[in-house]
Amino acid sequence: MPKSSQGWLLSFLLAACSRDPKPEARPSVATASAASVATASAASAALAAVSTPPSAGAAPQRRDLSCSKGSAVEASSQLLDDWNRALNSHDLTLLEKAYASRVAFYGRDLSRTQVLAAKRRALAATPNYKQHLSDVRFAPEADSAASITFDKASAGAKTVRGRLLIQCDGEHYGIATESDAPSDALAKGQTHEDCEAAMYAVAFDLPEVKREQAYATDEAPFGGLSYPFEGKHVAVALGFHHPERFEATFFLDWDKGVFTINQGEVKVPAASQKRVQAACPK
Repeated sequence: MPKSSQGWLLSFLLAACSRDPKPEARPSVATASAASVATASAASAALAAVSTPPSAGAAPQRRDLSCSKGSAVEASSQLLDDWNRALNSHDLTLLEKAYASRVAFYGRDLSRTQVLAAKRRALAATPNYKQHLSDVRFAPEADSAASITFDKASAGAKTVRGRLLIQCDGEHYGIATESDAPSDALAKGQTHEDCEAAMYAVAFDLPEVKREQAYATDEAPFGGLSYPFEGKHVAVALGFHHPERFEATFFLDWDKGVFTINQGEVKVPAASQKRVQAACPK
């Protein structure tokens, strides 16, 4: 991640889950340090301020996408939901509302009309197209923007890491960039794994994290949140994204050349340590 893009990351898992588990159905995870908990509370405050828990049985309230009503991060989850539903239902009217007037579209600068024309052709060629998103992460960006990254899978296609950039466009937020990892890597000439990507990859491969991830649901998806860099200290968290709060269960830290999870309570294999050490700042 470039330095201008560093920030805390908020992630959603979409469509891969069932119903929200009862609290007692999920075993508790070892508690991290008070400092880490405080950091998580501060970093997730924006999420908590976005919505009020709905009444039992009530439909989730749609967020106002007006630039004057909130930040790009706060608008991102609604735009992602609109974009994903529009593509899966082939609803070009809804899709049009999700985009900004100009879009950096897989390396090309296109108008909204041009993007819709490209989407119309693609959907017409694949009438049964459905996409499945997982491991979705949200992050604030420079110039009051927000990014969304996710794994995108569809029938007959290889899973790819996708990316959207949300920006204020006139009076409303919209998708100003749509791209994917291969397109971004080609544009940047990037061949080196970044620190946060290595930390996430190592964590998601651990049995403790996989067990906790199994409790993810549509209403409480499992994903990540990362915090602003402090010098060479990189901190991210994994947990459940409830509509009104982030419930952290794992705290990942790279500090002074050492990678730990939950202050060392979750053991990291030596090979995984080396992977993080190769990617993170010394």
